[in-house]
Amino acid sequence: GSEPRAAADLAADASPRRRDALAAAAAAVLAAGAPGQARAEQQLLSFNDEVIIGPPSKLQRVVVNVGDKQALAKELKFWTGALKMKKLGEYVDAAGLESTVVGFPLEGKEGAFGMEFKVDPAVLKRRPASILNYNVMQPFVNSLNFVQVGFRGKAMEAFKAVQASGGDSLIGDAQYLDVESPRGVQMRMAMRKEGEPAVELVGLNVEVTNFEDAKRFYIRTLGFKEIPYPEDEPSVQPLSVLLEPQSGPRLLLSPIPVGRLKELDLDEFENLVAVAPDVQATQRAAEKAVEAAAKEDAGKDEKLKFLLQQATQDSERDKVRAAIELRQRNGNGVKPSIQASGSTLLFNDGVGNMVSLVSAGDFAKSLQSVPSA
Repeated sequence: GSEPRAAADLAADASPRRRDALAAAAAAVLAAGAPGQARAEQQLLSFNDEVIIGPPSKLQRVVVNVGDKQALAKELKFWTGALKMKKLGEYVDAAGLESTVVGFPLEGKEGAFGMEFKVDPAVLKRRPASILNYNVMQPFVNSLNFVQVGFRGKAMEAFKAVQASGGDSLIGDAQYLDVESPRGVQMRMAMRKEGEPAVELVGLNVEVTNFEDAKRFYIRTLGFKEIPYPEDEPSVQPLSVLLEPQSGPRLLLSPIPVGRLKELDLDEFENLVAVAPDVQATQRAAEKAVEAAAKEDAGKDEKLKFLLQQATQDSERDKVRAAIELRQRNGNGVKPSIQASGSTLLFNDGVGNMVSLVSAGDFAKSLQSVPSA
């Protein structure tokens, strides 16, 4: 089918030695095999009937770390200058770390989506994240792919605003401009002829071997719905998936080759914040999603063992062994987790991205917190 071939295409920029292994892994795990295989796979994954979908939630914030107030000032200059965002509040978390939130205020309403910049002195003590993967001679990419904002104006106006606000313009055309903030957050400014400025989507990079699993986790836990990516929008990575929440920014998941993500504990992206109408229902859905992911992951191992047993030629066995080696090297797939911290639900989407989930009421209370200054 087309899905294994497309997954293999994503390995095109890997080293020749690893290219065939990744392509074979994708084909071995995704492709249908002998008649008995489909029946075995159906039995392995029949528990999916037990999965429940969480109530529709919405993305509320993207949290980014900065090392000190000087770095914070540079970041705020960019977001308020180039993007015309407004300061929504200043807060102190339980650990005593100060945050400043900027965004586009909702007329007469609270709870606008915000970019939260948290001052964490520990950032200054960390070593820089590696830039280049020498095994494949390709650059590492951030887990946070980009944040897209609808910009009312023309590309040249956006370019001038970015340059004047301390950002860097990377690439674009009359339809969009990709830029980078002083902290290294990738931004996409989509040119709009009408409408109010708004954060339109948040993009995450996900390694191709874990892509479908991560997508299912967001759908099952947060109640997001998969929708087609608009053909008239700026281009994105092939095979990306657009997920729509209850309201607010959409979530774009983009597949990347294995071994290309920056070290998650060293980059600028801290976590997402989401708001759920029913946190307890979301927790039940997340627990089921964690169970399902574990069984699905074990199912992949069983499927590979079955393929290895059924292989009749050395070339077939080599492909399956390459798939097994790839899964072992990649940590045997996704391992989502969930934990409750007071009234907040914290979960790992299985690929290292953290999501903090709260109720609408608790989020509204946080907006009324005593500001840090």
